[in-house]
Amino acid sequence: MSGVKLNRLRRVSLRERVLTELQGHIVSGTFAPGQRLNDSELAEQLGVSRTPVREALQQLQAMGLVEAIPGASTRVTEVDAADAAAVFPVVAQLHALATRLAVDALTAADVERLHRHNADLLEATKSGDRDRMMDADTAFHDVFIELSGNPVLAELLDQLTPRVRRFEYALFDDAAGHASAHDHEQIIAACEASDVGRIGELVERNWLSLGDDVVRQLKIQETPS
Repeated sequence: MSGVKLNRLRRVSLRERVLTELQGHIVSGTFAPGQRLNDSELAEQLGVSRTPVREALQQLQAMGLVEAIPGASTRVTEVDAADAAAVFPVVAQLHALATRLAVDALTAADVERLHRHNADLLEATKSGDRDRMMDADTAFHDVFIELSGNPVLAELLDQLTPRVRRFEYALFDDAAGHASAHDHEQIIAACEASDVGRIGELVERNWLSLGDDVVRQLKIQETPS
């Protein structure tokens, strides 16, 4: 094997696999807001013991996706405007910081990756494929997180991103997809111009605009008819 470099494989624990499965169902809305989650029932359906399920539920609680009901089961948290208004500005600041940290490491190949992910977002928007839209948008911003080289920043965003994506999954539509892709085009142009200050501002505005739209839509839904 001389001269062959292999990437070290990451071991994924059973708890992490359970966490990924449950988190996906909450973010996509398969587990609806307010729905009770019984650890015994989940363990039986997943074919695992209750221990990794309980550990996963504890982590989901720390992420704000579920809440524990004393003396009862766990419940999926509600999706409301107040939570969206609180979380989006924080996420916007963290992504802006990631971008500012990443910009010096940005190469032509990285800019090409940004173009490719944004093209995927536009294509998914045309077909109305929400899952693909979410994946493309995540991949776009992950370029900056990866290049930031800051594991603490990445860890914080890992905790908050599922909460944000849950709002997006429920409310992200074709119009939002086109608006986000347009924002991305401006971000890419600033990267190509090496306009460091503007890149961070554009990324922050991209997330804040999305947050404002989410809050506005949720307030409409919460207003009694």
